[in-house]
Amino acid sequence: MMTNLTKAALAETLKEMIKTCPLDKITVKDLADRCQVNRQTFYYHFRDIYELVDWIIEQNFLKKFEQFMQEDNLTKNLKTMSDYVDEHKAFSLNVYRSVGKERAERYINHHIEQWLVSYLFVESSFEHNEMQIKFYVYGITGFIVDWLEGTIDLSTEELCGKLLYIVKSELVKVN
Repeated sequence: MMTNLTKAALAETLKEMIKTCPLDKITVKDLADRCQVNRQTFYYHFRDIYELVDWIIEQNFLKKFEQFMQEDNLTKNLKTMSDYVDEHKAFSLNVYRSVGKERAERYINHHIEQWLVSYLFVESSFEHNEMQIKFYVYGITGFIVDWLEGTIDLSTEELCGKLLYIVKSELVKVN
């Protein structure tokens, strides 16, 4: 229990710090000092700042996203999901800029592919076609990256709606 509280405190502190400082400029010492723990406490839980970022994304966004995707009515949850993404967009954008486009895209690809495969197996009699999955994964990732970079002028709700439309109507119907 204390472990999760400490991890959560480190996560919240990093999310606050990242609002005013790029991720690659934040040190473990700065984070530990601001969170009022020693560096060893940080290293007990995480190897480095990037592992903490992964944990934040896993705990905050991916679990929430999976909950939305498991609901019977995806459209009903679109507004809630959109609001959640909007609330964390600054964090996501700063992380994206700090880790580099290639690393961020690999990370997004990995999680989109996991979600897409699990969603398709639940929603249809989808036969695993790796090339087709990769095609949609790269397309969805590209769309998300362009949106993060500001080259696609859509609200979060519009973005989520378009992506869900593609997955629900186009991809599921292909099979």
